[in-house]
Amino acid sequence: MHRLSKSHRVLSICLGSLISLNLIGCGNSNNSAVQAIDDSKLSASCFATTGGSPLLTTSSQFTNANWNDPSVLKVGNTYIMYASADTNFSQDIKIYRLTSSDGENWTLNPNSAVFSKATGPSDWDRKSVETPSVVFFNGKYHLFYTAYPISLSIVTDYKIGHATSLDGISWTRDESYLLAPTDPQGPVNRDFNQFLVAEPGAVVFNNKIYLYFTASGADIGVGTTLQTIGMTNSSDGINWSTPVQVLKPDQTLYPRSSYMGYSTPAAVVINSKLHLFYDVAEDPFLQTKIHHAVSDDGLTNFIQDNQPIFDRSMFTYTMDEIQSPSPLLDDTSLKLYFSGHTGLDLSISLANCDLTP
Repeated sequence: MHRLSKSHRVLSICLGSLISLNLIGCGNSNNSAVQAIDDSKLSASCFATTGGSPLLTTSSQFTNANWNDPSVLKVGNTYIMYASADTNFSQDIKIYRLTSSDGENWTLNPNSAVFSKATGPSDWDRKSVETPSVVFFNGKYHLFYTAYPISLSIVTDYKIGHATSLDGISWTRDESYLLAPTDPQGPVNRDFNQFLVAEPGAVVFNNKIYLYFTASGADIGVGTTLQTIGMTNSSDGINWSTPVQVLKPDQTLYPRSSYMGYSTPAAVVINSKLHLFYDVAEDPFLQTKIHHAVSDDGLTNFIQDNQPIFDRSMFTYTMDEIQSPSPLLDDTSLKLYFSGHTGLDLSISLANCDLTP
């Protein structure tokens, strides 16, 4: 989420009495059939950052821009990035579109935001829109985003929205939100998504859109709330399956005593397997690592790596937080875009992993 311009403090509620109870070459789609790819090489040691500095920093593209939350795809020979930004932490967060011929040097295209907050006085997304995730499916671009009506500090108000476009620039939003927490103001129950639903990450897999998201609910196993990854899917972009929890933090790596859980999921399909990237949040909420897991069906039996790909301490520009991974399979290279910040300087960066056999 948009750190520094939002206080994403996920609920930490003790359970108490409950305890006593494609376009070929289009990113985020399966283009692994183009040529042989060795996904066994996908590990922390494989990734090398590009140029040693971020691609976008504060005031890149326009004065006082605060960049975050990249979602990158490739159409033909053009790389397209959707990203969140506001101006000088105004808390009017919008979604911008940038293009590139090499995936590294970016230009706003168009010059203004392509998706902004709703204008109705009672609209659920009337404060800000952020964390874009875009895929091309069934002849349309599909945008998924997080939004809220009043304040970025009220995390129980977060919802996930959906919009469609024929050109990736002019968008038509759905009449209502797509996902919301099940009962954020009610008594504690066992819904994995009772208190928080946010940060969508979409991918085209098995001729469907698989939409991953972060969620928070009471978890009896850890005795408090736990932030996990959920998923819903659709074969038409209109009708969606019942959301289910697909990934919980490995307690041997990230015990709840120190970590709140997983956030900002994003996925890519390689060799017909679903590779999921996400950040790891410490308690109190601070996004400090980027991790990876893989599943044959994108729903069950995720195998989590035994170490993170990145830690915030690895880069001078992510000393406070590292977050929002966006994987793009580009021929035999896996490009991993991510965001982070040190102090008030927000940035978007790139690392590459060569998967050539």
